[in-house]
Amino acid sequence: MNKLNYTGWNDFFKDKSFTLFRTSLIQKRYIDTIYNYAISCGHPAKILEVAGGSGYTSAIIADLLKNYNTRVIYSDLEPTLVKIVKNNFESIKNLSFVVADSNKLPFDNNFFDILIHQGFLEHFTDEEIIIFLKEQARITKYIIFDVPNSRRNTKVQEFGNERFPSVNKWFSLIRKAELKIYYYTGRRFTNWWKKYVPITMVESAWFNKYFGESTIIVCGRSC
Repeated sequence: MNKLNYTGWNDFFKDKSFTLFRTSLIQKRYIDTIYNYAISCGHPAKILEVAGGSGYTSAIIADLLKNYNTRVIYSDLEPTLVKIVKNNFESIKNLSFVVADSNKLPFDNNFFDILIHQGFLEHFTDEEIIIFLKEQARITKYIIFDVPNSRRNTKVQEFGNERFPSVNKWFSLIRKAELKIYYYTGRRFTNWWKKYVPITMVESAWFNKYFGESTIIVCGRSC
């Protein structure tokens, strides 16, 4: 196992290298996917982030979609973390904060249009992932998530329990949860031969879909 990079949320928030700007660059394709599905709802979207961690993604999404009257709810299991994130971002008027257990989300069926998470599912077993996806699908139309895949050649385990399944394995787990895959793409490419690939190709949707080391998936109940 690699040395853990994660030392606690207090250290994370003190690290000046982690910013909203940097997050928006790293997660651009993920954020763009959420944005596109949100504005296609035909009404002001309601979005929930589970296991929201730093809250940076929720803050970016809420700010990006504020002119569409989108409501974003950030959630995490740790009350102390939720309090810190609320203190950091409570000035964003369309963003709210709740403590929530992903095993049993405290919301009615079909309450949300979109549920999002990034860097979450890879910490769990196949059986746990299927349970999480089924519970998420209970309260939302679309689940949009970003997970690492087996293309990642430098497999840093920040928490020590991360898994790196293939893209097809992720698809298999979604289907075992009896959900439909609506769309997928990818992001992040660090392979040594990147320098030989034209930048226009590296930034293309096709390249990210088939070479990206993280996979972005939109899934949900079949209509």
